[in-house]
Amino acid sequence: QSRRRSRRENAPLDEHINKPLRRHAWTSTSRTWTRAALARERTDFFDTRVTGRAEVWETLHAALRVLWDPAAQGAADDGTNGLATAQGFLTAAEVTLPTGNL
Repeated sequence: QSRRRSRRENAPLDEHINKPLRRHAWTSTSRTWTRAALARERTDFFDTRVTGRAEVWETLHAALRVLWDPAAQGAADDGTNGLATAQGFLTAAEVTLPTGNL
């Protein structure tokens, strides 16, 4: 019995899919968020990350801070509104994004 295999199945195990970081537009349909409430939720989320690799969580948090407020993080003039700076953080830490979403 012959089985067809997709390209993904034939990819080497040490090869990771890594798409470039992109902005993902998301809108809450069940709740209206104020800036203060959203900032509090973000802080609470990252303050409670206690499992996994701390350096990966810190890299993700740093990349997101750049995307949330590029000017405050010194990335406003990278020409991409912080995307290039955030991607640089992820690349340096060898964090891969299979979908390009963070």
